[in-house]
Amino acid sequence: MPTPLRLLAGALLASACLSPAALAALKTAVADGNWTASATWSPAGAPAAGDDVVIPAGRLVTYDSTSTAALKTVKIRGTLRFRTTGNTHLTVGVLTVGPDTLPGSPDTGTLIVGEPGAPIPRSYTATIRLAALSGQTVADHPALFCNGGRWVMQGATLANPWTRLTANANAGATSITVADSINDWAVGDEVLVVASRNSKSNFADDPPSYRNSMTPESETRTITAINTSTRTLTLNSGLTYSHQSHGGYFPEVANLTRTVVVTSADRSSSDKRGHTMFNAHSRGSLAFARFDGLGKEGVLGRYPVHVHMAGKTARGLMIEGCSVTDSHNKFYVVHRTHHVVLRNNVGFRGFTSGFFLEDGTETYTHFDKNLSVLTITGANAPNEALSYLNGEGFGFWWANGRNAFTRNVAAESDRFGFFYDVRKVTRYYSTVYSSATTLSVPMLREDGSETNTVLRDIRIFRFDDNIAHAQKTWAYMFRGGLWTNSAPSRIRNNVSWSSHYPISVKSDGMLVEGFVSRNSNYGVDIMSNYDAGNNQASHITFTNLSLQGATTNGFDLEPAGANVNFLGATLTQVTAAWNFPNFSWDVAPAVTFTNFSEDYPGGFIRVRDDAAPKGKAGFLWINNRYGSNSAAKVKHVDVAAGDGLSYGTDSELTLTSTRRATTTNHTAFTAATFTDTTRPATTVTSLGANPGGLSVSRDGSGNLVLEGTCIDDGTISWVRVNGVNATSLENNFSRWRVTLTNIGAGSRTITAQAQDSAGNLESTPHTFTITVL
Repeated sequence: MPTPLRLLAGALLASACLSPAALAALKTAVADGNWTASATWSPAGAPAAGDDVVIPAGRLVTYDSTSTAALKTVKIRGTLRFRTTGNTHLTVGVLTVGPDTLPGSPDTGTLIVGEPGAPIPRSYTATIRLAALSGQTVADHPALFCNGGRWVMQGATLANPWTRLTANANAGATSITVADSINDWAVGDEVLVVASRNSKSNFADDPPSYRNSMTPESETRTITAINTSTRTLTLNSGLTYSHQSHGGYFPEVANLTRTVVVTSADRSSSDKRGHTMFNAHSRGSLAFARFDGLGKEGVLGRYPVHVHMAGKTARGLMIEGCSVTDSHNKFYVVHRTHHVVLRNNVGFRGFTSGFFLEDGTETYTHFDKNLSVLTITGANAPNEALSYLNGEGFGFWWANGRNAFTRNVAAESDRFGFFYDVRKVTRYYSTVYSSATTLSVPMLREDGSETNTVLRDIRIFRFDDNIAHAQKTWAYMFRGGLWTNSAPSRIRNNVSWSSHYPISVKSDGMLVEGFVSRNSNYGVDIMSNYDAGNNQASHITFTNLSLQGATTNGFDLEPAGANVNFLGATLTQVTAAWNFPNFSWDVAPAVTFTNFSEDYPGGFIRVRDDAAPKGKAGFLWINNRYGSNSAAKVKHVDVAAGDGLSYGTDSELTLTSTRRATTTNHTAFTAATFTDTTRPATTVTSLGANPGGLSVSRDGSGNLVLEGTCIDDGTISWVRVNGVNATSLENNFSRWRVTLTNIGAGSRTITAQAQDSAGNLESTPHTFTITVL
C-alpha cells in the first residue's frame, strides 16, 4: 500500500537541514542554562533573528525569552523546557523535536511547554509562533515536527473546557448562565457561544456555504466578570444572535483561551500558515493548548494538530482540553495511527473537516466529549487518500468502524455533523482503479497483526451519546456499511436538534437505539446503499425513536429495503408543512412500525404516486394501530395485494392513490439483534504516547497511580493493571484509575488489560516497561 506522506514528511524535514551557507548563523548549546544566558551558546550570546539553533543531546536549555525575533530553525536533540514563572515567546520557521529524518525507534529530543504537575499557570502564557521565512518550502513550512522525540504541552487545566447554557440567551444579552462549574475560567478569556438555529438545506437556492454569503450564528465574546456561584458570565458586548433551547437541549459555551499557544506569525494566506506533526515513535501528550491560525488549505497533511502515520507507536497519546481555532485545514487529524485518545477538545471555524480519521486504516481511536463548531467548505487536497473525499464541511469524519465516538457534539457544519463514509473508490493514494472498487486497506486486527481488510464489513465499534445540532444538511449519515441483521452496527442514545436531516442511513444492518430528534425539517431518512452494490438499504431496526417538531417528513424512506423496522416510535408536533405527509416511501418490500404514536391531526400516510415501478411495490405495516395485535396495512392502489383484505381510504391517508386495510399484526420480520463479539481495547494515557523507557515517580505514599481509557462495543466487566482492578471514573471505564501499591524502584513492566461482560478478553493488552523512581 503506498505511503507517500511518510516519504514526504522525511523530505520536508530534510529540507529544513542546515546548508553549508547557513553555518555562519549556527548557535549550539554548549552548557545547560537559560536561553538568554550568553554562556549557554557557542558562539557566545543568545540566539538572534535568522539563526539556526541546535540543542545537542544531553543539554538542558530553559526557554526564558520574550523576543519576537524570528529564528530560522530550532533543532532539539537534548531538552528545551519553557519556564513556568513568566511569559515566554518563541518565533521560529521550523522547530524539530528529535532527528531531522524519521527515526526507526524513539530518539533523544524533548520539548516541554508545561507538563503534568507543572503546567504553564494561569498568570502566564507560553507562545510558539511559526513564521513563514524566505527560503522555506511553501507547502511544507513553517512547522513544528516531533520526529521521534518527546513533545509535551500542558496548559492550565480547565475542569470544563466547554459546557452548555441553562437558559435562553436572546440577541443583545450581555450575560449568560451555564450548566457546569466555571471556577477555573477567568476574566479576559475568549468564549464561544454556539448557534442554535435550524438552518435550511442548501439543496435549492440557499447560500451554499458559511464561507461566503451565509452568516454563521456561533459567536465569540470576552469575559468581563464571573459569578462562580450562579455560573454566570458577563460578556464584553451583547450577543448578535439568539441562542435558544429546542426540546430541552441547549447550545454549548466553550472557553477558547489557553496558557499554551501555537500560532502562525502571519495568517494572511494559507501559504504563510504553519502546521504541526506528531510522527512515529514520538512520545508525549498535548493538554490544554491552543492551536490558532494554522493549517494550509488544499495541502495534504498540513493540519493544526496532526498525528501522522505513527501506527502502534503512539498508544497512550492523549490530546485533551485543547482548542483549535481559525484553521485553514481541519482541526484534529489522526492518520494511520492506533489507540489515540482525544477528550474534551474544542474546534471552532475550520475548513473541510473537524475531527478526521484520514484514510480508513486508523483503529481504536477514542473521541470522547469533543466539540466541533463551524466546519466550512474548503479546497480539497488534490492527492487525498480516498478518491471520494471532498471539502464540504464535516464535524467528524471516519471510514473505519473500529473506532469509538462518545459524548461528542457537532454544530453548524456546512454539510455533515457526523459522517461515517466507506464508499467504493476509484483511487486510493496513487493506486488508480479502472472502476469503482470496494475499499480494502491494511488494518490492525485484535490480535495485533495488520491484515488487508474490507472496511465496509467492519462494524461500528461504539457510537453513543453524541449530539448534532444547527446542521444545514445532515446531522448524522452512515454510508456504505454492509452489515447483517444478526451482526449489526449498533449506535445508541444519539440526539439531533435544529437540523435539516437528523439521520440518514445508507448502510445495511444497523440497530439504532434511542435516537432523538427535535426541531428538524425531516425525521428518519433511509436511502439506497448503492455503495455496497445494492439499491436498497435493508435490515435496519430503530428502537425507542422520538421525533418532535418535523416540518416536512417524519420518515423519508426512498427506498427502504427488506426488513426495516421501527419498534417504538413517538412523533409529536410533526406538522408536515405544505401538506406533505409524515410518511413517504417507495420500492419498500416491507416497512413495519410497532407501537407507533403520533399527534398529527390530518392524513399522514402516503405511497408516492410516481411512475411505475417506483412507488408501487411495497407495503407499510403499523402494528397495534387499532388496538393490541391489530395492524394497518398500507399499499399503493395499483398493487395487487392478493391477501383477501378489504382496502379503502380514510383520514390517515394523504393521497387518493394510497389504500389501507385492517388486519392482524405483521410478524414476518426479524429485528436486528446485537451480540458482543469484539474484544475491548485498553490504553494507559497518564504517561503519554509510547511510554516505554520513561522514568516515573511514585506518589508521596510510594504508590504508582495510573489512568487510562477502555473502549468496547458492549459492557466492560473489568480493567486490570498488573493484576490490580482499576476503578471506573466515567461510564463503562471510558476513564479509569488504578493505584499500584508497594511497587519498588527500578525497571517495571506495566500491563493493562480488560474483559467485557460477554467474556471477550483483550488479546493485545497495553504493555510497556518504565523506570520507577
